[in-house]
Amino acid sequence: MSGLDRLALVSKILLDSRFLELKRENERLKLSLFWVDHSVNTLKKMMCKANKHPGGPRCRCASCMGILDAYDDGITDETCKFKPWFEQVLQEHGMSFGEGFASHDSVHFHVRAYDVGWYGWVYGAKLWNARSTTDAELSKLRTLFATFRDLYQPQHALS
Repeated sequence: MSGLDRLALVSKILLDSRFLELKRENERLKLSLFWVDHSVNTLKKMMCKANKHPGGPRCRCASCMGILDAYDDGITDETCKFKPWFEQVLQEHGMSFGEGFASHDSVHFHVRAYDVGWYGWVYGAKLWNARSTTDAELSKLRTLFATFRDLYQPQHALS
């Protein structure tokens, strides 16, 4: 092998490794942007809007009333209507949920055992272990967010 052939081979290897490094960095940045748009805080705001929407459960239990704007009539619910409604929505999107101390390792969503009410929902390992924005589990989360957006944001025709 001539010196020129070796130089070309080494250059190709260096270019390939630099390309892979840039590709990994690009995916890391895309994932960071995904989590900015799909953070737990953003989800909780959407959950609040979904609860208050006429198509949502409109729960007025003690937990929800402490988080949501009060309704005019002062009526409260004895049991939470939001949590079972949210769990049903998750199931319809092919997502799992759990409660307690250990369940967060194998679910999409988890309710922390020490939190009162539905505001204790956090992401489980099936979501925070994703390493790419093309991960199937993140696609489910993206669809869930779209469902909540569609629930309370009217669709406007582009002009």
